[in-house]
Amino acid sequence: MVKIIFLGPLGRFMPEEDENGYWNVEATGKTVEEIINSTKVSESKMNYSVLVNDERKSRDYVLNDGDDVSILPLFCAG
Repeated sequence: MVKIIFLGPLGRFMPEEDENGYWNVEATGKTVEEIINSTKVSESKMNYSVLVNDERKSRDYVLNDGDDVSILPLFCAG
């Protein structure tokens, strides 16, 4: 099982959440991008960064059982 949290304005795209605000999903062996593409984040066209166990990872990172994933929106100040 993998714990995923969408932060900031991405939070509205979480399919479900537990009492701690995480989406618990069976994602072992799947990439972060595969999981994100199963949500409405991909439709939103919002850019995001991925942290797995508090380390920045790419979208093609393969998830392991027990991973703690944070999806953070990227903002552009222009």
